[in-house]
Amino acid sequence: MLGVLLGMASVGASAQDARAPMVAPAARAVAPQLANAMAIDYQAQYRKEVEKNKQLRGENDGLRQQLAEMTRHGGSLVRAYCETATISRNTAGARNDCATMATPASR
Repeated sequence: MLGVLLGMASVGASAQDARAPMVAPAARAVAPQLANAMAIDYQAQYRKEVEKNKQLRGENDGLRQQLAEMTRHGGSLVRAYCETATISRNTAGARNDCATMATPASR
């Protein structure tokens, strides 16, 4: 009877071994490393995003100041350009008709 029980135990054990996937020792060592790599440090990610937002806000402030200087009357970055062949404008909104200022010799 004991032999039958031992025989059944060994049959059950081999059946369990057949169902269990064979995993190489190297693969077993890699699995915990991947599990650790999958852990996300949300606090570090949040701090990184907060720092990035500070940088972007500073950049936006600088661009707003630059735009204000380009469009403010008397601003240091006001640019002039030719709207047409006879009309000039600047980024502050001033407009000048160059045709009225032309001398008779240049016409």
